[in-house]
Parts: sequence; structure tokens; C-alpha cells
Amino acid sequence: MSSLNFSDTQPGYLGFRLNDGGFKYGWMHIDSIAEDGASYHISGYAYEDTGASILAGAEAVPEPSSLALLALGAAGIRSIRRFNRPGA
Repeated sequence: MSSLNFSDTQPGYLGFRLNDGGFKYGWMHIDSIAEDGASYHISGYAYEDTGASILAGAEAVPEPSSLALLALGAAGIRSIRRFNRPGA
């Protein structure tokens, strides 16, 4: 087992590979590192066991269709409020 050496105390992602009869690749998000580099806090991780590629932090990115639905709903609420104003 190799040791981890970080050059600074900035948060970031660390890629890893597991071997339990078949390779699995993944990532860990490390969001705080002690000044002496002796302790770490892992705030998230994921791995892929199907052989497909994996993107670090990918679960936090919404799909474009979800954003489009959110924008459409906001526009609908705005138009309803505009037309339901007294005296409009």
C-alpha cells in the first residue's frame, strides 16, 4: 500500500483503483486536509463496477433537460402571477 502525499492543503479529487478479481475505478472528494498532511476528510466518493468510465463529482451536475423543465416552470409561474394581478 502506498502513502498519500499532497503538496498543499487545498480540497480536490483523488482517483483510485480497486482490485477484487476485476478492476473498479473511482474517485474520492477530499475537502479538508490538515496542515501537517496527516489527516484527511473524505466528503464523497463513487466507483464504477460495470467497466464504464466515471467522472469525478459527476452526480452533482444536473441534466440539461432538468434545467429546461425548471426554467419552463419558473416562466409559467411568472406569467400566471402577471395575469392574475388586480387591475392588470
